[in-house]
Formats: sequence, structure tokens, C-alpha cells
Amino acid sequence: MKRIDFTKSGGFPLTQDQLGYLQTAFTEVMPNIIGFRNPGTNIAVRLSGMISTSTFGTTTVSAGWFLYNSTLVRFGGGTYGSIALGHAIYVQIATNGTSLTFNDGSTPTVIYDQVAGLVQLVSSTAESGTLFKLTNLQDFCRETNWTVVNFSSYLTGLGVSGSISYKKDYLANTLYLKGDLVTTGPSSGIDYIDTVTNGTVMFTLPTNYRPSSKVPFLVKIWTPYQVSDSGSTLNTILNSLVGCVDSSGVVYIGFVNGGPTLGAYFRLSVVLPLD
Repeated sequence: MKRIDFTKSGGFPLTQDQLGYLQTAFTEVMPNIIGFRNPGTNIAVRLSGMISTSTFGTTTVSAGWFLYNSTLVRFGGGTYGSIALGHAIYVQIATNGTSLTFNDGSTPTVIYDQVAGLVQLVSSTAESGTLFKLTNLQDFCRETNWTVVNFSSYLTGLGVSGSISYKKDYLANTLYLKGDLVTTGPSSGIDYIDTVTNGTVMFTLPTNYRPSSKVPFLVKIWTPYQVSDSGSTLNTILNSLVGCVDSSGVVYIGFVNGGPTLGAYFRLSVVLPLD
């Protein structure tokens, strides 16, 4: 990395060229960082801070830094209260300029500082080179927080409750899925046969979390149970169910008719490739 040793005595020959050399010490690094994790145009990537915490109706977003359109931007922190109907919280980037007095008496603006803050706008407001929704902020690598989808008496005849959570690793381009489900009835077990090849539709992932093609996974049954065909001529012990995520982001689980009984647990914990 470029550096200048300012500890030498004798009167350092400070010039605009030398200051420009210092500035390129970090500006040359940015394209390499962006090339390593390039999310695209008008997509913000958090490098540090910008963590939201809520207390008694007030949400505080900590100060930090993020990448946006090939630029490193400082976020000064901020707070917001209730969000009006049809509105959303945006991050707005402003460029502040400072002038200096030169030896010839001129005062050009030569110091520029980009800083971002929060603003509440109508949710249909388009994102731009200086504006994006806070909820669209991406992590540099693996997301810190899980998004949780809860289920309660999911379908008539398919008495399953619990939750499935997901998050993304942007560097590895993989999806993490974890969840715990339990049968809540009827007492005879799951009385349902999936009418589509993939299984029961559980929920749909957002656009940026969808694989390029269908990816299968297994759901563990903590208490294996016996299943048989309609003529009771073929019996087998079922230890797991097959699920999948298709290219449309739909998460399926292939539940089986006739079991298990009330209170049986299912668990999934998988990492799925998205490319």
C-alpha cells in the first residue's frame, strides 16, 4: 500500500502532487474491493455499523460505512419513529463541499465529504445514485440477521406449525435455511397428499434469494414413523422428507399422507447454492 513517511526532518516538499499521491492510496483500493463484491448499480453494501435497534417505538441505526456505486460513503447514524402508511425509510447521500483560500486569494471548493443520513419518503420513491431504501442494504458477506417465516395450522388437513428462517451469504452466493416444525393435528397425523410434484408450498423467497435452478434438500423427522401403501402391502420407515427451492423462490416440503402423529417434530438446517 502507498504511504509517505512524514517523520523525516529538513522540510518536506509538500505539493499538490504529493497530496494526490496520498489520496490514491485508498482510491486505488476501492475498485478491487468492489470487484470482489460487486452488487450492481444503486445497491448498497454495508462494510461496518448501520445496525438497527428498536426501543419503545424508536429505531436507532448506528453509524458506519457502506459501498454505493463504486464509492465508500460514511453513514452518520440516525433514528426514526413510526413509519407513516405508504412510506419507507431511505438512506440519502449528500456531498458537502468546503472551500479553501489559496495563495492567490481565490477560494475554490476543493474538499468534498460524502455523508449519508435517514429520511422518510413515500415508498414508491425511486432509488437513485443518492437514495436507496434502508431495507435494501446488503451485507458484505453473510447476513447477520435471519428472516423468520412463521406457520400456524398451515393447511386444512395439514396441521403443521413452527417456523422456517433464511439468510444469504453474498460472497459464497448461498442460501441458509433452518427451521423447526411440529404437527398440531389431527391426532391421526398428517392427512394430506401433495398434488404437485415438488410438495407443499411453504412460502416464497425474495428475488435476491432465489437459485438459478431447482435445489433439493432434506427435512429430518426426529421420530421416524412407518408408512404403507393404500393396500398395506408395502411398509417402510420414513426418516426424512424431501423439500426444494425452485428458481421462482418457492420453498416446498413434500409431506406424506397418514403421519406422523400429533406432536412429531421436523427440522431442517441446510446451505443451498444459488448459482
